[in-house]
Amino acid sequence: MGGIKNSPNTPREPPIVPTASIVLDHPNQISDVTEWDVDFHQLTPGLNETKLKFQASGDCMVYGISMSKRVHQTGNPPKGWLTFGIADAATLNTWQSTPAQQNDLLHFSSADGFESLSRAGFNAAVFSFTENSFRSLAQSIGMDLPDSFDTSFKFQIANKMNRLTDLYVKLNSLLSSPSVCWTKDLEQEIALNVLDLIKDDVVHSDKSSLSSRQKAMYRAIDYMKENYETALPIADLCKEVGASWRTLDRAFKENFGIGPKAYFNQMRLNWVRYTLLKENECDTIFEAANHYDFWHMGQFAKDYKRLFGELPSETMKH
Repeated sequence: MGGIKNSPNTPREPPIVPTASIVLDHPNQISDVTEWDVDFHQLTPGLNETKLKFQASGDCMVYGISMSKRVHQTGNPPKGWLTFGIADAATLNTWQSTPAQQNDLLHFSSADGFESLSRAGFNAAVFSFTENSFRSLAQSIGMDLPDSFDTSFKFQIANKMNRLTDLYVKLNSLLSSPSVCWTKDLEQEIALNVLDLIKDDVVHSDKSSLSSRQKAMYRAIDYMKENYETALPIADLCKEVGASWRTLDRAFKENFGIGPKAYFNQMRLNWVRYTLLKENECDTIFEAANHYDFWHMGQFAKDYKRLFGELPSETMKH
């Protein structure tokens, strides 16, 4: 048996979370199966086929909803969560009494509720984050979320349409899977996608000195070396280092041309390669990759080849 397999620090496989998929007789039944309080009124005749898909774990919830008929929607999202939505633009008529547009990122407030008018064939992805975790993550990357988040409104993401579309596709892909390998990294990836979309509307800056950035960067690298076998949430890294994510991101890009997450990923890839090149260190590529917290083998192989110019299987033949 290889040395890695017997290591007490070998990480556990992330949880597999099943996707809930429900067909409802009436859209107001959403209130019966979730923490949402909704009052939806069908406006066109016929059977309104309402489908709800749901994924949740930890600090993030993702919903997919579709309705076959025109509906006037009002309600309130769960309290204690910050909730956003992306609708298929062709199926949403108005949001908060204003015309819906293709580049809208919707924000739902639990304080004053929301109101919208959807067309027949409505489709949307809705995603919520615990308020504490989302604000903490925003603060760690140098963003101070405004009080205006306490009202329902929409961000117009005109200059980031591709990213908005990519997020919509990603969420629908998660909801279309019968189960998802759900990790903290996945939750943070979704949250960071949202923060990236709205950051132009939020005042943030990095006023750190070159000296303080350098010190923070080296503290971060030391922490990465001590924790290379596990996932490294952004908020945890910033807390340990005592610097905002924006400061760390600036420091790493000044020195290496890549951000902290990319640097940490490449550090772990280097350790995998070193392990594969050592005789009798591991039995399989899967074993070596898992030891350094790589679980998606397709993405791992792609990243590995991009960095080293060969597949992991080719490395083992050396």
